[in-house]
Amino acid sequence: MDVEQKVKNKRTVFLALLIVGIFLLVGGIGAMTYATMGNMFEDSKPIDVYEATEEEQYCYTPIQYMTEAIASYEANDALQFYIAIDIDGNPTVICIDDKDIPDYQTYIDWLYSEDEDGEPEVKYASGYSVRIDEELEEYVIEAMNAMFGENSMSEGDFPDMFGDFYVNVGAKRSAYQLSNVGIGLILAGLLLTVLSAVKLSGKAKEETQNNPYYTEVGASGEFRGRGILGAIGGALLGGIVWSIVGALGYVSGWIGMLVIYFSVTGYRIFAGKSSRFGNVIGVICGLIAILPATFASEAWGYYKMINESVSGYMNFLEVLLRMPEYLTRYDGWSVLLGNAAMGYVFAGIAAIYFLIGMKGRAKKEQQEKTLGETAQWKNKQDDEKF
Repeated sequence: MDVEQKVKNKRTVFLALLIVGIFLLVGGIGAMTYATMGNMFEDSKPIDVYEATEEEQYCYTPIQYMTEAIASYEANDALQFYIAIDIDGNPTVICIDDKDIPDYQTYIDWLYSEDEDGEPEVKYASGYSVRIDEELEEYVIEAMNAMFGENSMSEGDFPDMFGDFYVNVGAKRSAYQLSNVGIGLILAGLLLTVLSAVKLSGKAKEETQNNPYYTEVGASGEFRGRGILGAIGGALLGGIVWSIVGALGYVSGWIGMLVIYFSVTGYRIFAGKSSRFGNVIGVICGLIAILPATFASEAWGYYKMINESVSGYMNFLEVLLRMPEYLTRYDGWSVLLGNAAMGYVFAGIAAIYFLIGMKGRAKKEQQEKTLGETAQWKNKQDDEKF
């Protein structure tokens, strides 16, 4: 098998991997979309929350009136707890997002008004079941005693009155697990797509060089437009590696050097050659990638913590948008900036190598080339004399 055929066979393999990467990206985006909007397409019927036997069962509770908020999650204070009471006086704990409260405000106002007329119609609030923990139980008992008199309710009365679950109003199930699958597919798709594109670019260069019409003038050309795309792709790949390592709980400044290396190498592969311009572009793209990659890895930690401790699902984009709030609340700015600074220190070392070290190396190679050409010229002159 000749060299040209081998290059074409490898190109076919990487093209197939590129297609797989694109499918993974599409699948990941689809999973994320369904996790967020899939409740709209489900046609299951809710059960009464008192009949729930496990978490994440689609259930409902009838509301005749309800209390003001009795508690909220510290990690996401937009999710607040209320006690809903049906027409027979049976209480249920429900959790509602602040943005949905206007739909229930009438039932809160009626409970605290002195007007006994104009009782609102029963509203059926549906969502998924979540087990009531000890802390929430304490808040509920405290609220009930404040409403109906001290010692009117004890821990022993709680299971019979409220059951084991509350209703997380709004969704039919939590989207956390499916969203994690989607994020994993997107990351895998990005990695596979970028790596395959880099390899395909290299194989395209090999095919061009094996073309009989390929000239030395073309061989010395630099495709700067493609090179910039390669630098961006390399920086993205390095940023993904940085984010994954950070999300796993590890902090390594050496990854900062890897980000710069990927970015500069991406330029060289896509442009067809290395150059000072390419090194500058690669270093800039790599340095830009480190801070958002650090931000994303920190956001993943908060995303995981919130969704494992809070019943109401928050997607990754929501956590990203609220990161300044979380970083301020939990004193996380110093950690984020410290991790980013560590990455920039090591990235700076790599930048110095590519911007200064490579310049010296190129100058030395040019001198050696000049000396070689001079020696050839002298040998030619000597041959002509004889």
